[in-house]
Amino acid sequence: MKRSNLYLILLFALLYVFPLFVWTAYACLGYKSYTRISDQYRIIRIENPDLTAKQVLINTEKTSYFPEREMMAVTGRSYLYYKGYRHYLPDLLVSGDTILIAKPQGTDNKDLTFNIHIPNLKAVILNGQVIWEE
Repeated sequence: MKRSNLYLILLFALLYVFPLFVWTAYACLGYKSYTRISDQYRIIRIENPDLTAKQVLINTEKTSYFPEREMMAVTGRSYLYYKGYRHYLPDLLVSGDTILIAKPQGTDNKDLTFNIHIPNLKAVILNGQVIWEE
């Protein structure tokens, strides 16, 4: 086989294989979206009329596992995310030691849970009502 034919085959393989790897990475890893934040924030205000207090899951332990991966034990990691059949990033607005969280973009799913892991959390306010205090 000529060298030019090998280069042509390699070029076609790269042309089709590279997008396949990118799509696979997006399809397998892209649906798990987490917002990692520092643990300096003390108050979380959630403005989402579709959420109830039962749908807000709060974890304030110092050591936690990364969400849904038990093999990656990490100390002091803080995160926020909406979870349904996929994970969604919340819209955040930070002011001092308060985080204002809105509905996730790109979803109409009303059966979402909101997961919070911040070790030094003092209060969580959902739609103007305190649902959790230290």
